[in-house]
Amino acid sequence: QQPRLAFGVSERSATVVHDVFNVVCVAILNLLNIMNWRHDAASWSSLQLFDGAEAWAERWVGEYHEIFVAATFSYMLADTVFLFVLPQCVKIPGPIVVHHVFAIMAMAVPWCHGATHGYTLGVFMLADINTMFLILRKFLLRRPKAELLPQIALSVVSACFYATWGVIRLVLFPIWLFTISGSEWAAAWRRTGAPLNLFLV
Repeated sequence: QQPRLAFGVSERSATVVHDVFNVVCVAILNLLNIMNWRHDAASWSSLQLFDGAEAWAERWVGEYHEIFVAATFSYMLADTVFLFVLPQCVKIPGPIVVHHVFAIMAMAVPWCHGATHGYTLGVFMLADINTMFLILRKFLLRRPKAELLPQIALSVVSACFYATWGVIRLVLFPIWLFTISGSEWAAAWRRTGAPLNLFLV
């Protein structure tokens, strides 16, 4: 018998609903992110591993920037509420809530300086491509192994998950923290004379 927890919702049911909610929201955020970047080959032909803030800013169009920022904020706020209402939907809700709080704080930069630094949200939200595959993989792992189609989908999704985890989270993300976040913070320090500035977030 499934345990009955907050609001009488079983852990399994809460987990499924939370996973579906997340994968739909993250997929929409990924789409909005892609829509804000340039799509011409010339903008990406010079792409290099250690491209700095200026190079990434030039690739950002930001046509739907306000919608993207609002959607990202709304998602993180809604997911935080979800975790408080149905904490049984994940094994340990605390770290996810902390992540959302710090992510919302970091959104102050693209929110307040969208015209010049909107691209920063786009760059770091690229990690949510990996998040989407992570949630899909968790969902498919719970399907019966006798079902052929979910098992085929699981193989494809797992390959995408490990590929994006390695490329984005292990390689690109640490580089972006140095080449983008670090350089923008240093530039703000030079402009304001204050090492404790908004870009430190």
